[in-house]
Amino acid sequence: MVHPNFNITKKFLFCLVPLSLTFTGCFGYRDVIDPYYPKRYNVDARNSVRTALAPQVSNGNVLDQTVWDFHFETGKPELNAMGKDHLKRLARRRPVAQEVIFLQVAQNPDEKVNNKELNKARSENIKAYMTKISEDKVHPEFQVVLHDPAEVSGSGIEAARIINGKQSGVTGVFTNGQSGSSSGGSNTGSSGGSGSSGSSSGTGNTGGY
Repeated sequence: MVHPNFNITKKFLFCLVPLSLTFTGCFGYRDVIDPYYPKRYNVDARNSVRTALAPQVSNGNVLDQTVWDFHFETGKPELNAMGKDHLKRLARRRPVAQEVIFLQVAQNPDEKVNNKELNKARSENIKAYMTKISEDKVHPEFQVVLHDPAEVSGSGIEAARIINGKQSGVTGVFTNGQSGSSSGGSNTGSSGGSGSSGSSSGTGNTGGY
């Protein structure tokens, strides 16, 4: 016969065992593993790639938002046709045009022209033109920031000089080499006669570097 207090004692022991493990320093399965694996490490991997690419993306966007010196009439503040087309493209960006437009400082070699005043006049023309072509839609308060970026492409003349220099720098020495020879095999005609064999030899040259 089962003692009536057996069930009570059994339940008490079942509650006492995990409680004792807690006080003695034992841990559960979730306490000794990373429950967020592999998500935590996937996030770190993505962030490392994004961190490396972020400066390149930012620099590319700045150059794309740049109005260059050749977008203006030479030595003048007026935009040429190419400059107006470039600003129209910037004004149509989705979802909205960016408020900051970069302007390359004037590259006018004429010392008589005041580049500081020229840059100021060009900035005003850019803002006025962007506001005009964007007045029928929501647009930000356009700002023009001056900067002097490095060339984004190489010179074709410079590349040609490098290639020609490498080609002309390759030298070789031709020396007298082995002699070559060839011989023909004998032929037998249908009449039973035997044909003579021929041979030729000559001295050839082999090239070496």
